Amino acid sequence: IQIMADDKISHLSYSMLKTYDDRVKCFINQFDRYFTKERLELEHVTFPPNDSAELNTRSKRYSAVRKRSRGSVTKAENIADAVGIETAFNAYMDVKKKNNAGRELKLPGFEKFTDEQMFFVSFAE
Repeated sequence: IQIMADDKISHLSYSMLKTYDDRVKCFINQFDRYFTKERLELEHVTFPPNDSAELNTRSKRYSAVRKRSRGSVTKAENIADAVGIETAFNAYMDVKKKNNAGRELKLPGFEKFTDEQMFFVSFAE
């Protein structure tokens, strides 16, 4: 894929462009279903009752707000993350296969997970 200076994609057949567009729409739809937690900073300001020139008291508190993800805004980042994880996973599987690593060490408390599952658990937040 070549992306030109005006953000147009060139050197692809119509069917390739259609496939690319369909996959981008799939990412957008998938991430539109997610919610994110955003940390909002709320500043609480207290002034003295007589409104004198004394310094006021400021305190900060934080609140987490659930907000729907906007897949169309984050599509490039989402696609890059997915491709990166897929590439890293494939590389891990290749190394594991080449080294005949059948008995990986297990972390205490995670013995029931396969090596493949632990790979993805490591990306979880």
